[in-house]
Amino acid sequence: ADQGPANLIGEEWAVESLKQGEDLGRQDYENALNDTEVPEEFRALIRNELLPSVVRHIASLEAREQAA
Repeated sequence: ADQGPANLIGEEWAVESLKQGEDLGRQDYENALNDTEVPEEFRALIRNELLPSVVRHIASLEAREQAA
């Protein structure tokens, strides 16, 4: 039996789930950047490393969705 369509639907679901999780993480990082109670050293880590990484990952997931 041809599993192609079933595999595609499973992959699309997985990519969408990953993207939703990453978007929640992005929102948490952005909230932390605006929270003055978060130490500046942590905000710098979020701003310089963590947030850009999540944004790149979301973009790659979106590109994968567009290619499907």
